[in-house]
Amino acid sequence: MYKNKLQINDYSSEEIKKLINSNNCYKKGLKLFAIYLFSKGWSARKLESLFDISFKQITIWIHYFNLEGEASLNDKPKTGRKPGLTNEQKEELKKIILTQKPEEFDIEEKRWNGRNITLLVKNHFNVNYQKAQIYNIIKSLKIKYENGLWKV
Repeated sequence: MYKNKLQINDYSSEEIKKLINSNNCYKKGLKLFAIYLFSKGWSARKLESLFDISFKQITIWIHYFNLEGEASLNDKPKTGRKPGLTNEQKEELKKIILTQKPEEFDIEEKRWNGRNITLLVKNHFNVNYQKAQIYNIIKSLKIKYENGLWKV
């Protein structure tokens, strides 16, 4: 008799974990289920193996659940420095780098480089960045410097 082997065909375990993390309800449910299992006697170490989440993170969930209840399982707003350039400004910067020359912005060079792009951002958008951060922004715009030209 032929037995079908049960398997997941269209998703890897990493993709499934991304699905869980992409939905706040799933993440909260996962946390709540881990806390439930802990309340049933499972150790944080065993839950670490089961959920592929550090036992320390699980103990943090339990600690906050004890202090604040179910509301503690909701994701908190992300904090951090606001970006200097908006997405629209980044798109404008990309267009400038790809289609215009530094001379059009009173920069006395023939090609765009990190130094003069930093100057462009400072003068045109009134935002100060270090040259290293400008390279990170350029990378995020998915443009490259090849054979003397900037390309997508």
